[in-house]
Amino acid sequence: MEDFLTVDELSAWIKFAKQSIYNMIHKKIFVKGTHYVKPSHKKILFKKSEVEKWIEGNRDLPSKPANNARSDNRYRINMLDVG
Repeated sequence: MEDFLTVDELSAWIKFAKQSIYNMIHKKIFVKGTHYVKPSHKKILFKKSEVEKWIEGNRDLPSKPANNARSDNRYRINMLDVG
């Protein structure tokens, strides 16, 4: 059975502001169907296992592309620049 987290729970768990999480949804860092589901218009539930994969995948990535080149990898972000 999949574990789900609300925005408040995810915010507390990864220590990001709620607005940062909403920004990550808007920037398509968190993808509907992969990282979260929307059972109703105002409710967002994050798949804990997918967020864990996202965290693990970002652990060793550089925070910014070399030589100011644009990166097509949307998951390469500086965790502090999300907000």
